Amino acid sequence: MIKSPFLAEYGRFSAGVVTVETRRGSEKWHFELKLPFPGLRIRSLHLRGVRDFSPRTSFGGPLLANKLYFAEAFQYAIKKETVRTLPFPCNQSKHESNNSFSQFDYIFSTTHFLTATSQVTQLHTNFANLTYFMPEPVCPSFRASERLFALTDHLALGSTLISSMLKCSGIRRWHRRARRLEYGSDSYGRSR
Repeated sequence: MIKSPFLAEYGRFSAGVVTVETRRGSEKWHFELKLPFPGLRIRSLHLRGVRDFSPRTSFGGPLLANKLYFAEAFQYAIKKETVRTLPFPCNQSKHESNNSFSQFDYIFSTTHFLTATSQVTQLHTNFANLTYFMPEPVCPSFRASERLFALTDHLALGSTLISSMLKCSGIRRWHRRARRLEYGSDSYGRSR
């Protein structure tokens, strides 16, 4: 945690910045899979789909021995929240996201290496803020995606480390507006 707001490297912040240092791929290839089993939704002793699921995987290793390394981490998450005051099956809000982080490291010498990173994140929410007074037809949906690409050059000169970074990022957001209920229809948009 960096608490000084006077570091120009991190731009406009006022309270603090958390920095994360990632590891490069290891000397041997490895693979990890965590949380591979979904939580199931059971209603009236019948299976009604997936309630939540958040598997994570990571792998990495050398592409060229002692020169080029690769590391990748990926996470997918889905969570369905049930609103008990609404009738089944029109009572679920669904949040879905995925996050991918990739890193390449090229080692020129023991004092000079180059790191390229990429992070892509996507988020999708169906029926945000679903309640008894805001059923599915009037709840909005939300989508967002973010992409970050960075190239960092590290050079050690004696006891001094010089790092140069080139970074590019972008965010996209879009909303689906809720339908308007017509006069003479119930709260789910069906005609009476």
